[in-house]
Amino acid sequence: MKHYEEGDYERAFESFTKAAVLGDVAVAANVHLRLAILYQNGEGVEQDKAKETYHLEEAAIAGHPQPRKNLAFQDFKSGRVD
Repeated sequence: MKHYEEGDYERAFESFTKAAVLGDVAVAANVHLRLAILYQNGEGVEQDKAKETYHLEEAAIAGHPQPRKNLAFQDFKSGRVD
């Protein structure tokens, strides 16, 4: 988190990626959300909608509420609403 707050997005990406693999479910949920934000904004990585969505889904599966809202908004914007 320190790297992200300091604007060192490349190191933040590396740290978040390692934590996503090694962390418990609660840690993984937060880390996947952070990775999604990096991909959304192109911070330390190239913007990638598919990877953003993947990490939002992983965070949502792990129980984080914010990614569920983000995914719903993506669906709404793309016209995928029932």
